Amino acid sequence: TDSDWIHISPILEPAKSASSGKPQSSAPAPTSSASRSEPAAKPPKLKQLKKRNRYSISEVDMPVLIGGQTKLLLPEQVMDLTRNLPRRVVGCQWRLAFSTAQHGFSLQSLYRHTSSEDGPYLLVVRDTNEHVFGCLSSCTLHVSDQFEGTGESFLFTFHSCNPFKMFKWTGENYFFVKGDLRSIAFGSGEGHFGLWLDGDLYHGSSRRCKTFDNDVLSSDVDFTCKDVEVWGFS
Repeated sequence: TDSDWIHISPILEPAKSASSGKPQSSAPAPTSSASRSEPAAKPPKLKQLKKRNRYSISEVDMPVLIGGQTKLLLPEQVMDLTRNLPRRVVGCQWRLAFSTAQHGFSLQSLYRHTSSEDGPYLLVVRDTNEHVFGCLSSCTLHVSDQFEGTGESFLFTFHSCNPFKMFKWTGENYFFVKGDLRSIAFGSGEGHFGLWLDGDLYHGSSRRCKTFDNDVLSSDVDFTCKDVEVWGFS
């Protein structure tokens, strides 16, 4: 009878019989198929939860490049960057806004070709040792009195030992990007810039900074630019 059962959630245990001291049978009474509850929904598989971080080239579309072709990035490098762009530009075309091959080695020329539209902008550098690296700036590249940008910004590098390495915002400060007529800097802290280029887009440097806690992006701390490209999104 019902009084012979003690309910301990989530399982049922049989009560002992007063006469024999032996537990009564714990076999549940049969139920009709009409009264059976629907099976619980299966939890999402782990690989489904991780899917956003495990893309392959076949799972992400190659972006359409307009305004010119990149001379600095291989197709697989374009895909590495595409997977890590801010959501607001996912699926957008890549528009070549500036390149030293087309517009010359001039920071002021870079500003002229990127200041008319809002960011983000992807700046890619190749040094004379053939290392490729750069940054994603969440805002327009222009002359400013103070650092600008948001946590969407990041630094990146492509090394032979590590094909793609990305350095996201640490939250330590808000020194994302600052430009003047003589130079432009991305990331800062304790007097060091994550990436710095001079007004001629010729000399540059890269050091660990608090904004991104990055490795040195280039082949050496101080480097010489061979090519620079800046890509917008539309």
